[in-house]
Order: sequence, then structure tokens, then C-alpha cells
Amino acid sequence: MEGKLIKCSVILLLTTLLTACSSMSPQECKTANWQSIGYSDGQSGVSSNRVNDYIKDCAEAGVSVDTAQWQKAYEKGLNLYCIPENGYRVGRAGEEYYGVCASEQFVKRYNQGHKEYLLETRLEEIDTELQSIRTQIENSSDNEQKKRLREQEKSLLNERSSLLQPSYSFSIIF
Repeated sequence: MEGKLIKCSVILLLTTLLTACSSMSPQECKTANWQSIGYSDGQSGVSSNRVNDYIKDCAEAGVSVDTAQWQKAYEKGLNLYCIPENGYRVGRAGEEYYGVCASEQFVKRYNQGHKEYLLETRLEEIDTELQSIRTQIENSSDNEQKKRLREQEKSLLNERSSLLQPSYSFSIIF
């Protein structure tokens, strides 16, 4: 009985994983508005290779993708996605950027936002580690362990402090 349960669980897991890899179901392919999908994909900044996933999935359902309509709408959606302020928003949110924008300003603002995201994420990690260390110090009766923990705490506090220091950069253009 247990072996049967494991086999069923494995089959269910594999089915779920295979389904999760699909970009569209057969029913979605049959009712797809390629203009709307292309626009949404462009506005979301997904790779233009996404249409290949649709072609594959929909071919299995016997449906043709209107790639011209999808591409035209995708480009319109990209125009909205690729504005510099959206680059900052995408980076700041820690979202992936797939290199779909020709705008150097978008990339510059994305990198700025992503740098801030990474800084904030590291600060949160440090705070969590510090809390854990402080709890361990309180609960430990071993003086050597407390000493090591205090050294770790000091190191993390120094890292935190250095991350919070403003950095200045100057450029001189002649």
C-alpha cells in the first residue's frame, strides 16, 4: 500500500511539474487574443522568446499563434516597460531584467534600483543574523561560545555600519 502511495505521489508531482512548465493550456490557446497577450508580455518585460513557448504549446493543441499580431503588440508594450523610471521600479523590487530594452537610461536606473534592493536585502539578513546571535548569547552558558558569538556580532555590526555609510563618487569631465 505504501509503495502504491509513493508511486501515485511521484506521478502527481511529475504531472504538476510538467503542467507548470507550460505557458498556455490548450483551452487558452484556442481563445487567445494574441494582440492582448503580446502587449501584456511587452509591458511585463518578458523575453521575446516567450512567443516560442506559445507556438510549442499551441501546436500541441492544434492552434496557430498569430506571431505578427503578438510581435506588434509586444513592441508597444515594451515602449511602456522600457521607460527609465520603470527600470528603477523593476530593479528596486528585485525583479529579473531580461535585457529587452535598448534604452541605456532604463538599464542605468534598473542597476541603481537593483543595487538599492540588494543593499536592503543584505541589511535585513544582517538584522536577522544579529537577532539570532543575541538570542544565542542570552541562552549560552559557555563563555568561549559567547566570545565567538560576540565577535560575529561585532563583525556584522561593522558590515551593517559600512553598508549604511553614504558613498560618494565624483566625475570630472573635461
